[in-house]
Amino acid sequence: MKKITKIIKRILYYICFCVLIYLAGSAYIGLKIESLIVAANAVPPTDNPSPEIISDENFRRLGYKNMHSIRWSDSPNAREFSWRTPVFTLYGPKGAKSVYMYSYEAHDGEWSTGSWRIPVWVTSEFKDGSLVITNVFEPA
Repeated sequence: MKKITKIIKRILYYICFCVLIYLAGSAYIGLKIESLIVAANAVPPTDNPSPEIISDENFRRLGYKNMHSIRWSDSPNAREFSWRTPVFTLYGPKGAKSVYMYSYEAHDGEWSTGSWRIPVWVTSEFKDGSLVITNVFEPA
């Protein structure tokens, strides 16, 4: 009986170890995408800091703040509000699928613009041992 409980404990430890390794990989990919989102929404807008990971077109798609006509840098009276969830990632041997949601609102006296609770799907692949973002999809 003791031998069976030892085997069960080892199996449970192995399963926990595998789950922790998977969660660490998901967190790593999520943090990598998170840093690209922050760079894409910087004021003033910056160039793509990682062209080996993401194309310029997909990098611009991550920049939800830069898609609106009213910006604080354009008008000193503008008021901005933005909110974003952390990046949630699931991955497998061929690639990863990540999702996050954002809301952005800007007001400038008489004008206002914004997007509310917009999900963004980021598709990644593993090429030559490194992560490459292949698509950034935001439903219209």
